[in-house]
Amino acid sequence: LHVAVRVHPDDHALVVDGAGEALAERGARLLADGSVARGGCLVESDSGVIDAGIDARWRRAAAALGIAEGWEAGA
Repeated sequence: LHVAVRVHPDDHALVVDGAGEALAERGARLLADGSVARGGCLVESDSGVIDAGIDARWRRAAAALGIAEGWEAGA
């Protein structure tokens, strides 16, 4: 099973410190990706893609409350 976890380059060292060993034990690759917003991550596997970015998480939470608003950083 192929698993890649993409995080913003500025978050990469933090993730390595906090979860690098656990990811490596599961065979997941941790990649720095400038297209991922700070604080978020994108998980890719043979099964699909999970967007765990702040905007995506906000939209899912808002949708659960019946709200169709996106996340605005700094708002």
